Amino acid sequence: MAKYYSNPNIQPLNDAGQRALEIQRRTIEHQRKIHRKRRIVCATMILLLTIIFTWQYQTRYQRYVAAEQTTAKTQASLDKAKETNQSLKQTKKEIKSSDYLSKLARQRYLYSKDGEVVFNLPDDK
Repeated sequence: MAKYYSNPNIQPLNDAGQRALEIQRRTIEHQRKIHRKRRIVCATMILLLTIIFTWQYQTRYQRYVAAEQTTAKTQASLDKAKETNQSLKQTKKEIKSSDYLSKLARQRYLYSKDGEVVFNLPDDK
């Protein structure tokens, strides 16, 4: 019957055929409306999900970048603390020797041994 409905040259022979064609036309039109609504709803849902996932990705990426920056700063601080710790350990070892203490006294306080002459030379800076 759909073939007869789509061809305008073919007419039904009686009222029952006319009603059947009208019912079929209404059914087809109703199904088209339903499918159109479903397509719109599906497209809207896909668009909404895409927006949500994009927003979530962006916020998580920003948190990741912030965490990376914090990690880099913390690593730099840790490296500096390790260098300081190593220097302090070396100083601790050197303090125990009397040679270091006499060297330190000569440099900072200009002490000298008996018979030594101390010269102050300018720095080359």
